Amino acid sequence: MGDDAQSSSKRRNRRDRLAAKGGGTAAPDSTAPAEFDVTMPRPLPAGRPAARPAFAYLDDGRVGEFVERSYRLLEEHGIHVSHPVAAAKLGEAGCKVDVDGRLVRIPRELAQEALAATPRAVTLYSKSGRHDLDIPRPDKTFHMRTGTGAHGFIEPDGKWRKLTMDDVKTIAAIGDGLPEVGFIAHPFVNGVPERTSDIHGLATMLANSEKHNWIQPYDVQNVRFLLEMAAVAAGGEENLRAKPIVSCIACSFTPFEFKEMDIEAIIQCGRYGVPIHACSLPTAGGTAPV
Repeated sequence: MGDDAQSSSKRRNRRDRLAAKGGGTAAPDSTAPAEFDVTMPRPLPAGRPAARPAFAYLDDGRVGEFVERSYRLLEEHGIHVSHPVAAAKLGEAGCKVDVDGRLVRIPRELAQEALAATPRAVTLYSKSGRHDLDIPRPDKTFHMRTGTGAHGFIEPDGKWRKLTMDDVKTIAAIGDGLPEVGFIAHPFVNGVPERTSDIHGLATMLANSEKHNWIQPYDVQNVRFLLEMAAVAAGGEENLRAKPIVSCIACSFTPFEFKEMDIEAIIQCGRYGVPIHACSLPTAGGTAPV
């Protein structure tokens, strides 16, 4: 028997076996090329959710290697902390701080203690409670938000212009209305003093949105004021601490350096009980691989 005949016979036998088991129809899809064997998938049992695809670059062993190297880098190389008060507090906690007061080496035990004390889950609350978000999501996917730090607004006709306070209201309305948007970030507002753009943007967003708000400070002196505004919107500091309606971003400047503003955000959010989004902010070819 020739190769083509053998292949055809194998395909027929395989289809017949699948049909006998109830695993699919025996007839191939008429739209598929003859060399492909197409069968219909077996339907899922009632009430059983469809499996989601899993994707990962690293297995558990490789992840363990990265964790080990991270501990070593923190302990041996250290990080630059551009915040004198934070550097001093880290020194009191057991870190090794260089004479210039900026390079901080964190012992493995202290890093592990901090990780153990970090909550493994958090809720991003909304004002009304109708749009609260659990992190991580129960279905192991992710939440989406509006963009942060945007300077421009694109009109429906495609024209670009600088973003105004009225546009913040538009973004709030669209974000509130779209179920795909989990929480809303304030953009960079023009037409107000640049150093207080974050204050104007967040104030307008808090006044016009029901969903959880993401804070991005633009000046170290504004951090506490932004959180005080959030406390007012939540009905007081205790309410904000119990159900934070805002969360804040903090980025490392490079893999081993934190700016004063980001450290101040971490400190103040800790005082107010507000969640922090730790963003690595990589730059391809600069602070991260291409």
